[in-house]
Amino acid sequence: MTWLKRRLWQGRKHWELGSVDVELGDIGVGMFRKLRTSLVESTMLYGAEIWGCNRNMEGVEQTQLRALRMFFGVGTLHPKASLLAEMGDLPVRWRAKLRCMLFWVRVLSSDAYGGRLIRRVATEAVKFGRGSWLCKISMCCKEFGWQEINMKDARDLSNTEVKEMLESIAWRKTRAEWGREMEVKPKLTMLKRITNLDERSDGAGLRQRADRRMMTKLRGRAAAFQIETGRCIWRGVAREDRVCKECGKGEVEDVEHWLLRCEKWKTHRQPLIAMVQEQYEVDQDDLAAVILSLAETIKCYPLSLTCGMRDLMSY
Repeated sequence: MTWLKRRLWQGRKHWELGSVDVELGDIGVGMFRKLRTSLVESTMLYGAEIWGCNRNMEGVEQTQLRALRMFFGVGTLHPKASLLAEMGDLPVRWRAKLRCMLFWVRVLSSDAYGGRLIRRVATEAVKFGRGSWLCKISMCCKEFGWQEINMKDARDLSNTEVKEMLESIAWRKTRAEWGREMEVKPKLTMLKRITNLDERSDGAGLRQRADRRMMTKLRGRAAAFQIETGRCIWRGVAREDRVCKECGKGEVEDVEHWLLRCEKWKTHRQPLIAMVQEQYEVDQDDLAAVILSLAETIKCYPLSLTCGMRDLMSY
């Protein structure tokens, strides 16, 4: 078993141990992050300073996504970008690369490592340009855009400054990845529109698991609307035929139709829409995205509409 696989196994084991006494879906986001840091990251990312530049970290990332699915109460087909964006999480592979970069920047630039064996070995490897380690480190530097950085220049920066710079780069790259995924996946159309509103719209802060699950599915277009259930292989309904069965308007049933136009929910949605339009200047085209982006602050969803939302969560 390789070092990376051993770390992955240990991380999964600690998630399972942490889930024995507490159901991940029943805790708040603060406790979830504490459990993740103390039980998982401290174990799974142990030694990431050495192996963090490894490109094959799909298994490590799957462990992170599995925990997020448990927390939000969604299935394995829920889009990855939606899970990470809702939690506001940096992918664990970028966390590993970040730890690796920070360590080797300190080794090659800090006076604390002057004269130590690890500094001399690393310096010789860089000097002669040989070794698989150097190749992987070079690729990692390229991902961060630091391939032209001279380690002598890094000596003038504190560890905190270097960490902030690298974290900023990692987040910029991550958001760019999410943006590309939102462009090519129709399921992420609503999440893209919410993101474009420049609002903090993550659903992790919702205390009840049912509420988190409801909002995450609605934003990630994974709720049991005809637009989703009709795409199943065993049904194969054409998109234009996935019409709403709750009203006679003949429109494709998606989150916007259900939230804004479905005749069945007309009386229930009026207080909600009136409240949003009274407090915010909202274009009609952005109304659904604004309502879903304000899920954390709007605590007065009409009870009947909320019950209707929960009915959609069986998919």
